[in-house]
Amino acid sequence: MAPTSFQSMATGWNLIAVGESPSPSLFNKALSTTTLATGEIPLNLATLWAWDAAVAKWYFYAPSLEKNGTLASYITSKSYLDFGSKLLDPARGFWVNK
Repeated sequence: MAPTSFQSMATGWNLIAVGESPSPSLFNKALSTTTLATGEIPLNLATLWAWDAAVAKWYFYAPSLEKNGTLASYITSKSYLDFGSKLLDPARGFWVNK
């Protein structure tokens, strides 16, 4: 992934597509301009969303919730889909709120 092209994302909503298949967490980390410590979760974006038309629900990721350990419970409380081991698909776009 060439993160430099994504580092200039506008504040607000951005529709993105990538040519690789990173996890949402790895996509977030790739936006960092500095070296990260092992296990560090940067806050380079607010939320990341991907639509699953087959089940008519959103996949959801938020680095702030991942960082404080509440991502799974938040996803469950809102009936979103958890990316889990699902990767971002190069054939589909996804929404990033920065």
